[in-house]
Amino acid sequence: MPLEQSSTRRIFDVIATPTVRPDVIAAFKEVCESQLEAVYAYMRYRVAVVEIAEELTHTTFLKAWERLQSFDRDRGEMSHWIFGIARHVVADYLRAQRRWILIPIDSLAERSSRDVSPEQDLSNSETRQRLAVALRRLRNRDRDVLGMRFGAGLTNREIADVTGLSERHVAVIVRRALARLRAELEN
Repeated sequence: MPLEQSSTRRIFDVIATPTVRPDVIAAFKEVCESQLEAVYAYMRYRVAVVEIAEELTHTTFLKAWERLQSFDRDRGEMSHWIFGIARHVVADYLRAQRRWILIPIDSLAERSSRDVSPEQDLSNSETRQRLAVALRRLRNRDRDVLGMRFGAGLTNREIADVTGLSERHVAVIVRRALARLRAELEN
């Protein structure tokens, strides 16, 4: 992963500390270190360019730091709050770009393994390209939920907490979106 764990630590050295209780700041630093890879994976799932995914990840944690005073433990876990911010950051970026790139196209073209024969690699590449096209045809909400589920590795419960949907509704969205993807890939 291009992002370094120390990148979140550098943020704390550069920007001023908000007027928040020290225990909340400590919890925030802990959550940042534990969720950095998951937020980055979600961003890579949603945008094609590595550098943009890195920038959006940094923006997410910077915005969370700046808004730390508004975090309310009674409304949910801090990690879910950060994923809510990540969803808004990527949505704002994509809206500004007036394009909806769903998965990293450059990673679709990468060779999956050096141990794979050229014929198998070509077949895998074609499958990844078809998957990219099928993902583009899904609704934004479906792409967002699949990004959190498979890009960031969140559970249905965690996705429900982030989105405000019920856990059962998230499961239905995942199941139906996967069924649509299968149908697209079979055609």
